[in-house]
Amino acid sequence: MLKKREKFERIDVPRDNNPYRNIIGGAVVVAVCIVVALVCSTLWNRVQLESHLGDHALHSALAQQKVSSDDVDGYTRSQDEFTSVLLLTTDQLRGDAPNLQSASLLVVDKTAGSGTLVKLPLNTVVTDAAGNTTTLAELFTKGGAEACVAPLAAASNIKITHVILATQDTWEQIANLSGSGAQALVNNSGKLLSTLYTDMKPSQLLELAETVQPIGIENLNRVDIETSEDEAGTTLDQVSLGQSVGLLVRN
Repeated sequence: MLKKREKFERIDVPRDNNPYRNIIGGAVVVAVCIVVALVCSTLWNRVQLESHLGDHALHSALAQQKVSSDDVDGYTRSQDEFTSVLLLTTDQLRGDAPNLQSASLLVVDKTAGSGTLVKLPLNTVVTDAAGNTTTLAELFTKGGAEACVAPLAAASNIKITHVILATQDTWEQIANLSGSGAQALVNNSGKLLSTLYTDMKPSQLLELAETVQPIGIENLNRVDIETSEDEAGTTLDQVSLGQSVGLLVRN
């Protein structure tokens, strides 16, 4: 039986026991700055070889998504152009049983020039490719990031545009480069980009940079979304989530 609706813990309220708050949001901006610096450097070709940009498995997973475009009573679907980036943090990039440590969805309204960062529960209820009910964390451990894309898109009814997978150490190292000069970015770029997995090719990462940078970390919306819980885990409220990120507009 479903329990009463609950909301995620607010992630926009600073907490003393969370020294890495805003790391992922900041890391996205800094990561794309690194790529911009590399465009003007002689290291670009070497970084392309050493990095995991354009990961084929993630690219294929994105093509398998199915979301509903049906009308929702009381709402109109926004006609703005959106980019949705799934940000996953793991204890190991490639291994027999990787653990998912955090998951967030960055939804950028390219038309309005705004962005929303939503933290997703690790026990979010999803349905795997075989039709079995499981959680996001369990699915990640069994099949990696690529196994999570289509099920999470179906659970949230948000089509995911891109995926970035990294370890907590990588996010922290990238965040520590915030405010660094171009030379520091170039010197560290090869090592850092080699520890990121993403479906994006260099040109797509640059496009994301051009979209996210003008918004600024401090201007990203951080929202509470409604959920319901039962023995299986946490079920996302698709309408609440869609409204929170701007995909649905109340009539």
